[in-house]
Amino acid sequence: MLRRRGIFTAIWAAAAALVLKKTEQPVQADGTQGTPLTIGVQNTETAGTHLKWAGTPASTVLLLGNDSGFVPTDAAFPAAAGGWASGTEGTFAGVPNGVSGYTARTGGSGVIGANDSSGPGVRGLTASSGPGVLGEAWGTGNAVRGEIPAFNGSNTIAVYGLNNSSYAGPGPGAGGFGVYGLSAKGHGLVGATSAAGGAAVPRLPDAIRRSSRPFGHGSDPGRIRVEAKDATAAGPFHGESSAKGRTSARDGVSAACSSPPPDR
Repeated sequence: MLRRRGIFTAIWAAAAALVLKKTEQPVQADGTQGTPLTIGVQNTETAGTHLKWAGTPASTVLLLGNDSGFVPTDAAFPAAAGGWASGTEGTFAGVPNGVSGYTARTGGSGVIGANDSSGPGVRGLTASSGPGVLGEAWGTGNAVRGEIPAFNGSNTIAVYGLNNSSYAGPGPGAGGFGVYGLSAKGHGLVGATSAAGGAAVPRLPDAIRRSSRPFGHGSDPGRIRVEAKDATAAGPFHGESSAKGRTSARDGVSAACSSPPPDR
């Protein structure tokens, strides 16, 4: 009888241990509000998940997808969310991109940046030879587009290039470019206006107009194209001009040329 009672006691103890172990295991979020997230599996939700910082002010990243050897407090740009990729071996996945955004919805954007203060909505930075921001067109759209919507009545600029490099170059105007256009088949730089009397290409700064450096690149380095979007003249080309080689004019635009500039 005592032996049988010992067997039943052992069975009940084993069952209790199994139940206790089961209850200690995390439960995967199944869409029921309040269930915990489980790492390494797909979790579902029926409302947005909100992670709120409750500590003291800190220079860190609050929510980080990390495939690097750094920690959130190493952030050069503290942020609410981040993605880091620099690991190449060991326990790293070796992903090449820090953050990826994607959409297939009409009118949607893969990545949105907005700023209600004085800073940029999206910032790109490079410390090597790569571009800070790269736009690629795989279809018929524009690779990079700057747009001022019609509801904005401000006198502002859609695309602005600023070169503050301290490199002066070998001569005046040789210290680089604020905007550079290069085309394999078409025109490197085109200006157009829909405003009557407006200039498609306005007066150039003295430092550029007096430079002997070409405006273009390749076999036709001195060509500047001015065109109109409708029957209205593209507008006058303001300022003195000099040319080496052939000149032409369309849509009522004329160019007066003096003696050619000296060779480079």
